[in-house]
Amino acid sequence: ASDVYKRQSRDLLERLVDEALEQLKDRLAAEGYFSPVIVHSIDGEAAPWMVRFEIDPGAAALVSEVRITLVGTLANDPARAERGRALILERWPLPEGARFRQQDWDLAKRRAVAVVAGDRFASASLVSSRATIDPVTRTAQLEVEIDSGPGFRFGEIEVSGLVRYPP
Repeated sequence: ASDVYKRQSRDLLERLVDEALEQLKDRLAAEGYFSPVIVHSIDGEAAPWMVRFEIDPGAAALVSEVRITLVGTLANDPARAERGRALILERWPLPEGARFRQQDWDLAKRRAVAVVAGDRFASASLVSSRATIDPVTRTAQLEVEIDSGPGFRFGEIEVSGLVRYPP
């Protein structure tokens, strides 16, 4: 019975190691390393058993291109759209040459929409986004499309109901 128990435990450990390998690859990819070399070993003679991972993350993927497209009402005003695009790029955390990181990519998209929303286009939204990673050349091409939606303006101010104070 002890041999059966050891076999089941070894099988379970091997499954856990396989899961850990996938998690390691996912975490490394989130940090921009898409071609890691991971070697693992299990020492079943040790008490307790020991698992060893040797990780060579390789070179990180670098941003090679950033494309920002603005559509919607904002696109009808080319000068304003260009100012918006310039402000987005000024606040963009992943400029060309930077290491691609998933956290920075998520932040970049949120900031880009916030820039457009802060300029009279409160209903701005992300239409599409794509990060194309080439693990061979270790590059990341980033594309974002933002729809400004309609512009919002205040009308004339009308004050009513004041008795004690002048408008």
